[in-house]
Amino acid sequence: MSSSPGKQSAIRKALLLALVSAGALGAILFVAWLAGGFARVGLDANITIALILGIVFSSLLGIALMALIFYSDRSGQDEEAQNRPRPEEAYPRPRPEEADRL
Repeated sequence: MSSSPGKQSAIRKALLLALVSAGALGAILFVAWLAGGFARVGLDANITIALILGIVFSSLLGIALMALIFYSDRSGQDEEAQNRPRPEEAYPRPRPEEADRL
């Protein structure tokens, strides 16, 4: 099963958005660190590194999850799951009078 060019284009756009967003966030944090923005708060180097890593990885997780939602919506998987019959509809329970015959 091969994916269509439209799906590949959507995946590329989502990945490009994720990379650009992560790069911009990293650049902003790096410039703030170089400018001494974290020194005024009174944080030492270990806490500053932990803060930056926490912000970067949390942002990457959010970006990745949003990219997956975007891909899921564009691929049609949501409609397929939504239109699937419920288990009760696919396999109805027998009525009490029918259960006696079984």
